[in-house]
Amino acid sequence: MTIDTIWLVTFFSVFVRLSATFLSSPLLGPMLPAQIRGFILIALTFALTPAVVPHMGEVPDDMLGLLLRFGSDILTGLLIGGMMHLLVLAFQTAGGFIDTQLGLASAQVFNPLIGVSVTPTANLKYLLAGVMLFIVDAHHLLIQAVVESYNATTQLTLGSEAMLNAAINFVGITSLLALQIAAPVAGVSLIIDVSASLINRAVPQTQPFLLALPAKLGLGMLILAASLPAVAMGVDFGVDAALTQIRAALAG
Repeated sequence: MTIDTIWLVTFFSVFVRLSATFLSSPLLGPMLPAQIRGFILIALTFALTPAVVPHMGEVPDDMLGLLLRFGSDILTGLLIGGMMHLLVLAFQTAGGFIDTQLGLASAQVFNPLIGVSVTPTANLKYLLAGVMLFIVDAHHLLIQAVVESYNATTQLTLGSEAMLNAAINFVGITSLLALQIAAPVAGVSLIIDVSASLINRAVPQTQPFLLALPAKLGLGMLILAASLPAVAMGVDFGVDAALTQIRAALAG
């Protein structure tokens, strides 16, 4: 193949991998016009292609080989971007659990980024986590991960053991992170419920559970506000964990 052909194949490979990465992550959401998303991806592709060409390796010279190569690019991009989306969904899950504890589960707001209705705190946590991704430079780290993925010795295939292990490990990490984020409010809710149960046992005429509901909501909101800085630490930890699992998957 000529140098021009190699550059062209590399360009499309980078474009496919970047598109799968950013469109599966929460960084380029559906609220951003498609023209702007396309312009950003094409501009990034032009910028990254010269850096990727030396690491492209052997370029397939038949259509089937090219299709398999682009399929591997899609899987790699989905792995990188999907883990970032899983991280943000962990915060949304924590918010939903908090709303359940505070009695706000029936209040629903529409989240246009994922196209479904969620509880208020879940929506707040989701949006905060999305903003924090930019603050901790996750968009730069995603681009770096895409470039580094071309140094992988093997290409990802559907159902590969390394990819599945990385996904399973990260799901476990994000699940634990969601529990840790919701733990302060859940702990306060548990204490209030136990106290109301003891009061109900001693003086059942007072209907303590009805009295405990506003107390639970008020204290829960205070604890929620006090624990908001933990979102930044959680996102920072989650991004590091995601990059670790991505590198492990690409290393095979």
